[in-house]
Amino acid sequence: MNQSLFAQLEIDLTHLPLTHLSQYTAVQYFLTCQDDPPPNATPLEQVKPYLESFYHLSQAQDWRRAAIILTTLPNPQLNEELHYQLGLWGYWEEQKHLYNTLLHRLNPACDTVCWNGLGNYYDAQGQYQQAQEAHQAHLTLAQTLQDIQGQWIAYTGLGNAYRGQGDWNSAEQAYQAALTLLNNQDPNPKTQSGKAIISGSLARIAYHRQDYNRAQHYAQDCLRGGETLNQPLITMKALHLLGDIQTQIGNPTAALSLHQKSLALAEQYNNREHLCDTLHSLGLVYEALDQPETALDWQQKSLELAQELGEPALISAALQGLGRAYYQLNCFEQAQSHFKQGLEIATTLQDQRSLLQAMRGLAYAEDALDQLETALFWEEQCLTLATLLEDEENAAIAHAYLGYAYLNLENYPLALKHLEAALKWQLNYESPQQLAMTYFNLATTCYHLKEKKRTQGFLKQGLRLAQRHARHLIPLYRQLQQESQKT
Repeated sequence: MNQSLFAQLEIDLTHLPLTHLSQYTAVQYFLTCQDDPPPNATPLEQVKPYLESFYHLSQAQDWRRAAIILTTLPNPQLNEELHYQLGLWGYWEEQKHLYNTLLHRLNPACDTVCWNGLGNYYDAQGQYQQAQEAHQAHLTLAQTLQDIQGQWIAYTGLGNAYRGQGDWNSAEQAYQAALTLLNNQDPNPKTQSGKAIISGSLARIAYHRQDYNRAQHYAQDCLRGGETLNQPLITMKALHLLGDIQTQIGNPTAALSLHQKSLALAEQYNNREHLCDTLHSLGLVYEALDQPETALDWQQKSLELAQELGEPALISAALQGLGRAYYQLNCFEQAQSHFKQGLEIATTLQDQRSLLQAMRGLAYAEDALDQLETALFWEEQCLTLATLLEDEENAAIAHAYLGYAYLNLENYPLALKHLEAALKWQLNYESPQQLAMTYFNLATTCYHLKEKKRTQGFLKQGLRLAQRHARHLIPLYRQLQQESQKT
């Protein structure tokens, strides 16, 4: 295969200037003479001849031939070009070097590839503002060239960057812009692949908004597209999405099966970034199955791979996953330590979504350690950030926690304020068990505020829910009923 690539380069060593002869001779050596790597060679070792050839061609300032190396297919089964495949393997710095070397060197069409690749690189590193700037540069150039394919790819990249920053509305607008462009094109494998990818992205947005039916619809579209087009990368991501959805809707057994299929594909095609993400999700599944020791093992594997890849966003996610597992095991000091480490990385990345999750985990761990003052501080920070992100679910969680905390601190007016704010959202979205708990806390708060009518109202509504969905709360309700009737 390397020899055929050398033939494609059409290098005639007899008609080259002496100043560059050594560079082209090196290219010939790496592509035609160097021994094949051993069977157990890493992916990076397997493509070393291409990277060395690219380096020598760039030294000779032969940008046209360097671009041919960039777009060669190291794994024909995956049908992914070298520059993109490096990212799938997790060799981000090598990938970034290729793009920066070729940018502004050959022609605008090559620049669109480099800008898109740099945007994807920054997105993978959690540097979402830089990713947004790179994808915007790609979009502007693609529009100038009237490159429709480049435009929808750029819009998709912009959507990913907005999503990373927690700007879900802008992300959805960008994905829809990409979808509009695709729908106006004649169907072909590239456009169908694009539609499947965007379906997966829209599934993520619906998932964030807790619209799990819509998320599942989009994820199924993504899966069908991946399977129909025989695109394993799309298929594994769709399976991962469907697994996350099943975890959230309370079907961890179904989630486990989906993630195991996704894991098998990630291992088969050596997609280490996706493998790391799936290990993390499997940890969350075992957490939902109330198997914290197993969850801990999966999160530890995710952390080790994330550290090997050097991806801060994945490292932060794994650390927080370990924090959750330790919390479930009642190892609160270890949970606190891991949430703090995850928080530090999320702060550096300015990853608001990860930051929110880390602060919440830290609040719960410190609450369990009777560090109530700092726990309240972190939950207040969660509320501020969730409000900024217009994340009603996490704002409601913060209100519910703060309401209960201030109730225990006997600050009843503040407790009432937070609990009422939580109830407003929970009436439409929350589980009946959680709603029953909030009604009880509201009844208790109003009892201490001597608001008898409201106390009785919350007791009545909450007890009805508790009798059907949270019977462990019934004794608490009965006791409060008896006390309220005495006054």
